[in-house]
Amino acid sequence: MRDRPPLADQRVMIVEDSFLEAQAACDIVQRHGGYVVGPHPTTHQALMSAIENRPTLALLDVDLDGKMSFLLADALSSLGVPLAFFSGYDRAMAPERFKSSTWISKPATDEAVLSGLEEALYHRH
Repeated sequence: MRDRPPLADQRVMIVEDSFLEAQAACDIVQRHGGYVVGPHPTTHQALMSAIENRPTLALLDVDLDGKMSFLLADALSSLGVPLAFFSGYDRAMAPERFKSSTWISKPATDEAVLSGLEEALYHRH
């Protein structure tokens, strides 16, 4: 019997303003059995999509063209969506409520992104 892929049946929202990084994240999710919601380059697009598509997991870039994604993270958290932040910023700059959240540092390998998504999904803080 084959093991299920680690992201099997998960609807993973990708919120990333860099086209190349968004595409790489989408590829990782799809290769590991997940469905991509997005990618979305803005918090507004992501929020509208979250209401309609009900993601089960989210990968959020912290800085979206100069706008921080923490308010979006609050909204997704209130919907019960586990989060992984994907950023070149240090975790220390995060608001206190997100300091224990999964934090994937850019640049990251495919394995680091997958591991971070699994941590957010299965080991919620």
